[in-house]
Amino acid sequence: MSDNLPKTASEWIVRIHAGDMSLHDHTALEAWLAQSPSRLEEFRTAQKIWLVARMLENSPVGRSELQSLNISAPSLGTVLLGWTAHLTGRRIAALATAGALAMAAFKIFLPSEAPGLPALHNGEMAQTAINQITTYALPDGSTLTVNADSSVRLAFTREQRQVILERGEAFFDVRHNTGWPFVVTAGGRTVVVTGTKFDIDYGATDKAVEVAVVEGHVQVASAAVPTTTALPTNALIAGDVILFPEGKPGVPQKISADQVAAWRSRRLYFDQSSLSEVLTEVNRFTSKQLVLGDATLAGLKLSGYFRAGDIDAVIFSLTELYKIQVNDAGKTWVLTGTKDETLPPPTRRNSQKT
Repeated sequence: MSDNLPKTASEWIVRIHAGDMSLHDHTALEAWLAQSPSRLEEFRTAQKIWLVARMLENSPVGRSELQSLNISAPSLGTVLLGWTAHLTGRRIAALATAGALAMAAFKIFLPSEAPGLPALHNGEMAQTAINQITTYALPDGSTLTVNADSSVRLAFTREQRQVILERGEAFFDVRHNTGWPFVVTAGGRTVVVTGTKFDIDYGATDKAVEVAVVEGHVQVASAAVPTTTALPTNALIAGDVILFPEGKPGVPQKISADQVAAWRSRRLYFDQSSLSEVLTEVNRFTSKQLVLGDATLAGLKLSGYFRAGDIDAVIFSLTELYKIQVNDAGKTWVLTGTKDETLPPPTRRNSQKT
């Protein structure tokens, strides 16, 4: 295809979504982007247009602008959303030209990324290190704050704005859009919203998902249930904190949603939390990990408040208040000492409401 390579950002978007990108094409795209700093920004803008096309198609203002350009709404859908077959060079050029017209007409309607924040683009993954918290601007104008030692991936489509929380914890401040649902999948759960603020914590070991709603409301369903069906099971409102153990019904938690999300300002709250959960949260902020040398300690219930990364305060509380021995093993701190066969089974961040 060397004689038929795209020349503009719009043409490249068409080629990519036509599904006929070869290895040669990918190499050519990288070379095209590297030729000028402005080309990357043009490409990202064209990508945004693709993602918000469905919203524009359903917008009365958008339809009015289209009419002024003598482009119908169905035509916009065809231009920006409908490629499934391989396209010839002439079709690519013609469709990309129409896409460029739509881009110019609707530039003012695009959601703007939050100023001063790093952008997370569609298809990209964000991974944070120990003791690193990062807030990203998403293509739709929403923001995503990723807790330390966590991983998320962006997968927006024309049907929905999807984020996959692969491990760890993240806080979502979602831009309202009733026609373009915001969907977060974590483990065996799907959280669907249109606009709200909420926190999701996905345990890599126990596979439990904890959802805390700070503002607005969300609906939580099994990840196997398509989002086009009537949303089943749990509807959460502001202030709700629900733990969803793997394969089990949700369990209300005692701690407030604001306290759950306080890690964004590097504060950690615990209210009758199991020691295993405390260690998971604390270890996100220290390279020298605290580990259990005695499995019977896992369910010991603790309460308290710590600054993230203040390992000395944590060790002091464990040794002085709970009489747990903390031994320096070089690369780790090993917890031993207190043994009680009557300890309750481990829970997540908080105890169950009674």
